Amino acid sequence: MAKVNLKSINKTQAWILWGVGLAIVLGLFTVSIKPRFKKYEEIKAEVLKEEENLAEAKALISKKEEYEKMIEAVNKKIKYYEGKLPNEKETDQLLEDLARIATDAKIKYQFIKPGSMTSLKEEKIDLPYYRWPITMKLTCGYHELGLYINQLEIATRFIKIDNLSIDTGENVFQHVVTLNLSTYVVGR
Repeated sequence: MAKVNLKSINKTQAWILWGVGLAIVLGLFTVSIKPRFKKYEEIKAEVLKEEENLAEAKALISKKEEYEKMIEAVNKKIKYYEGKLPNEKETDQLLEDLARIATDAKIKYQFIKPGSMTSLKEEKIDLPYYRWPITMKLTCGYHELGLYINQLEIATRFIKIDNLSIDTGENVFQHVVTLNLSTYVVGR
């Protein structure tokens, strides 16, 4: 290899050599180092995403006790409301309770007629409960009827009044009341 005499290179040639060297260095940088920076940016984006996920997880963990208390409260409500739904074995007791409440309110009942249970699935509700209609014919005054309805409202079972009709009876103070009720029964 021949020796290069640096004193014989003029300024133009020096700038050209310097430019070629710089181009080679930039080319090597682009070819070898720039892909590493791209990979670094990808990893950095993944790290930021995982840091966000971690922050969300920490936020959820910090609320764990609050969620557990909420779940416990909901479970208590479920047990409470399930207690208000008789199972099929308790339906006779419910009919007796309706008659007892009527007697306590000084109401004469002519009849209590339970209807056929229908699945809530027929009403597009996918639950293991059945609607149980009950028709009652009573003889009473307005005040006794109000007391009776109040007693139904505070009873331990869900009871819904679907229809109520009042006809005047022979006595001005006694009316013939037809009451259509519904309750819900667990399972069948």
